[in-house]
Amino acid sequence: MVASDNNFFVATGVTDGALLSGVRKQGDVVMTESMVIRGRSGTVRKVFAEYQAERWI
Repeated sequence: MVASDNNFFVATGVTDGALLSGVRKQGDVVMTESMVIRGRSGTVRKVFAEYQAERWI
């Protein structure tokens, strides 16, 4: 699909699954979990983010 190793793959959980947790709301905070994979180095990172719900909902 991609001819180069200079690429990234990113996935964010929407619902709970085997790899990632789904979007969660706790009080005024919305939490997400994402996975980032870099093709060149093979590095895998998990990113946990928190957002103020009032800005998004």
